[in-house]
Amino acid sequence: MSIYEMQLVLRCTDVRLRSGLRMFAKEKLMVVDGIGLFVRYDDEKRLTPAIIRSHLIGGETTYCYVEADSPDKAINKFYAEWEGAKIGGETPGSKALRIDSAEEIVELPFCSRQRKNKKGEFICGDPLKDGQGEFGMCIIEGYDAPDDCVIAVFHDKLYKAHEKGIVKVETVKGFRFVRANQFV
Repeated sequence: MSIYEMQLVLRCTDVRLRSGLRMFAKEKLMVVDGIGLFVRYDDEKRLTPAIIRSHLIGGETTYCYVEADSPDKAINKFYAEWEGAKIGGETPGSKALRIDSAEEIVELPFCSRQRKNKKGEFICGDPLKDGQGEFGMCIIEGYDAPDDCVIAVFHDKLYKAHEKGIVKVETVKGFRFVRANQFV
């Protein structure tokens, strides 16, 4: 089983009266005019289609990592299991959360140190009592990588290959896809 890195677009709007206070936001997935979106709010009275329509709707970029046997199964799993990817109209572009079609889905290389802790988080090395790995948490969880991290080295090679224009890109279910084995 491989891990696939996907860049996502999260459609959202903020209908709070005090929108600068992000830490006090509540969030709800909604469909307005056939479009799914994450709505940040502070008062449920503001969750009406009319109020939502009167606010700017934007997109935020984020990432996810999906474990699957193939890239097409990873795409299917994302749209079947990720909550925001199920909310909206019939097309992927109408969902509150979608795979960014302008970016590549990247298969990550196998890492012999990568494990999961009891919470399902990726760790680096054998698990310790505190839930971390012997080398800490995995880079894909947003932590610093050890010097010899397979995933960090892979991303560096991928970046350099992009600069040289030598990345082999396939198409899977309409998405651009990069296999890990071309840089191992």
